[in-house]
Amino acid sequence: MYVCIHALLSSLFFNSFFVLPDIAWQVVVGMAAIAKNAPNLECVDFSGCFRLNKSLKTSLSQMKHLLKLNLMGCTQATDVSLAGVAIGCTLLEELCLSDCVKGVTGVSMDAFGTYCLNLRVIVLARCHNLDGRGISGIAKCAKLEKLDLNSCTNLTDMR
Repeated sequence: MYVCIHALLSSLFFNSFFVLPDIAWQVVVGMAAIAKNAPNLECVDFSGCFRLNKSLKTSLSQMKHLLKLNLMGCTQATDVSLAGVAIGCTLLEELCLSDCVKGVTGVSMDAFGTYCLNLRVIVLARCHNLDGRGISGIAKCAKLEKLDLNSCTNLTDMR
């Protein structure tokens, strides 16, 4: 499989593209190829691409112009990978990490709150590892207009 991507492309939707690899062959068809050949991407939707993890930190984080990112259902993504995305994609305005059960933790949310100062929308539905530290990280997002925490079962009013 060969994916042709144009450098002027601004949006890319790979919803539930199960064969998108994390590491193996990524230079040809994976995240590395996308990051290299479409440096001006502003909107990326990899929802349901459950295999993605390490390439989020190594390649997606190189997409410096990203404004909107949807990783809903990327269940293999870890907090370290997501923190790498936050460090690299500082212009993010909209972020969906619903069902990223491994990756949405205090570590990753603190990174998004620290590095992504333009975040206006954060959707974290069904992220069961989100806790008070994660909320403290999100609280750093001064421009936040919408926060979806539906079914985040680990949240309490205790610190």
